[in-house]
Amino acid sequence: MRRAFPQRIACVGDVHAEDRRLAAALAEAAARRVDAVLCVGDLVDGVGDVDRAIAALRGAGAATVRGNHDRWFLAGTNRDLRDATGAASPESRAYLEGLPATLRLRTAAGELLLCHGVGDDDMAELRADTDGYALACVDRLPALIADPALAFMVGGHTHAPMLRRFAGAPGLVVFNPGTLRGDAACFFIVDLVAAQASMIPVDDRGCGPARALTWPR
Repeated sequence: MRRAFPQRIACVGDVHAEDRRLAAALAEAAARRVDAVLCVGDLVDGVGDVDRAIAALRGAGAATVRGNHDRWFLAGTNRDLRDATGAASPESRAYLEGLPATLRLRTAAGELLLCHGVGDDDMAELRADTDGYALACVDRLPALIADPALAFMVGGHTHAPMLRRFAGAPGLVVFNPGTLRGDAACFFIVDLVAAQASMIPVDDRGCGPARALTWPR
């Protein structure tokens, strides 16, 4: 991190071994002089090189949490998944073993929770259109919304980019930067103080033009 309490952050979603796209995203984040890089996990299970992806995150000093795919990999479960990671270097495995389920960070605009799903539930799905009964079933969310010290949450899991605000005091702003996998791969650059966010598409050729996101009020 460039600042003790970051203001401008890069948010990277589910990586799934996309080392080339991750390298492009991290280079763009560095060029934009972000204060911190945050990653929601799911580093394994994809067609790229897991070891190179993890080395890139380590080199960028990224704050990273464990995703459900990382948990499955370490436990040796669900290895019949398509593009499942078969092995990783001892250094990469040690890195994965050291990842926490969540991280709580102080920023220039309030406290931020970095997680994979919602809070410590790495399988929870929260989308832009999650409402009604489906929203009520997101068990960890009410306590996070009610936490007066928590201003932001960065999560992933769904691969669906989202910027959403939940009512409260002062209100919880939730980011899901999507995924680096697939045809709609992207990541976010966010200025927490200025309340501005951009979604940047990325593919194997590099990053595309940024698209401004409407900050929820």
